[in-house]
Amino acid sequence: MTVPGTSSSYPASSATSATLSGIMVPTEPRETIDQVVLRRWLLLLPTFLLLDTSTHPAPSGLLSWQLGLHSLISLMLALHAQDQLEWDTMNAASRALAECWSISLCWNGMEAAKGVVQSAGGRLKAVLDKDDPTRYKGRLLYPVEG
Repeated sequence: MTVPGTSSSYPASSATSATLSGIMVPTEPRETIDQVVLRRWLLLLPTFLLLDTSTHPAPSGLLSWQLGLHSLISLMLALHAQDQLEWDTMNAASRALAECWSISLCWNGMEAAKGVVQSAGGRLKAVLDKDDPTRYKGRLLYPVEG
């Protein structure tokens, strides 16, 4: 049986996998995370930022979005540590954070989101190419200019 969101040749149990924000996180090396699904979640971050802060203008809206964002970033960092993070996933995160940054600058009441986006970007910046922080694994990330 294969667990949704993973590729596995054995049954899932609490001893072999855990769930983080609806994504199966492997606890054994034979499981892999479906990064296509992860990229979809990342690309929805700007939409959820607007939705969570407009439907719940109290701090709880931004807090729920922040929790989801940091969970996805933590998952990406874990994948990077295992040398499994794909360039496409890092590029999707770069695009999503750029869009979230633009939203936080342009929409009223989004000032608190700026710090959240900066924090998430700072966490990801640590794994970019040391000689050129606009690249991951030698390839340019969004936004590509010129």
